[in-house]
Amino acid sequence: MFTLPENITCGYCDCSEFGTLKVSSKRTVTKYEIEFYLEDGENYDGARPCNYDWVKSLRWKCVDYDVTFVFCGTGRRFIKNGRLYKIEGNAFQRQLAYKSGLGYRGKPMEFKLYDEWGEPVP
Repeated sequence: MFTLPENITCGYCDCSEFGTLKVSSKRTVTKYEIEFYLEDGENYDGARPCNYDWVKSLRWKCVDYDVTFVFCGTGRRFIKNGRLYKIEGNAFQRQLAYKSGLGYRGKPMEFKLYDEWGEPVP
């Protein structure tokens, strides 16, 4: 089972985005329900801090289950080693996330596409 870390939020409600699947932070999911995880800090007035240790813990859970993990950005407020950094500018936030080296390519995603009649699309 893939137990989610405490206090997962997407900024709008008590949930987290796992691909197209919204998962409550109080729920345990199986490793087959998640195909990729996309992590990005918040970038608006009143943005909550993104904690590096929390991001690393998510990454390691993804590695354990061979789930692709992408750390896209630190967000405006980023905590690392107990220090709060105020980082303005999405491009710089993306650069820092990339340089962290936390990205992980898991198993390939499986797409099952169907036409309007329910027939598989090759």
